[in-house]
Amino acid sequence: NVQTFLRHLTIFFTSFLKSHLTLLENGDTSTRQVLLTSLGFLLRLSQVNDTTIFKICLEYWSQLVTDLYDTQRNDVPRQALVLGSLHKQQQKSQRVELYSDMLSRLRRVMIAKMAKPEEVLIVEDENGDIIREPMKDTDAIILYKTMRECLIYLTHLDTTDTQDTMLTKL
Repeated sequence: NVQTFLRHLTIFFTSFLKSHLTLLENGDTSTRQVLLTSLGFLLRLSQVNDTTIFKICLEYWSQLVTDLYDTQRNDVPRQALVLGSLHKQQQKSQRVELYSDMLSRLRRVMIAKMAKPEEVLIVEDENGDIIREPMKDTDAIILYKTMRECLIYLTHLDTTDTQDTMLTKL
């Protein structure tokens, strides 16, 4: 079955990248190219119209962008102080620079596949008060919250690219 193969391939790529990310980042140019190629395949797998495959990819992307954000937050202020610059948001850590093209493509995928937000029903209770009653669709809500968090980190990593991507989509 094709979908089973793609699921196993997705699990392979995410496991491989989780286990060897530091080694691939710190390697020579050809090793970094293997990293970027692997991420490119994972990005393509993220576009497959299968919720299970997307959830596996989303878990990896969320972990990666959170880690990149933490790196950016920890590295850039020190560099900005050394350089005497007050514009730390315009600077990117070398690690984030390595992923900049791939992160831009990931933003497009995330925005295109964004899950619907939590639905609410406005009802009137027995006292005549208007109350907000959330609808129970936990799987969709969890997917939405994870994607939203991932997009927030992606936005913090490059606000301009996120803005441009959203304007293009609109």
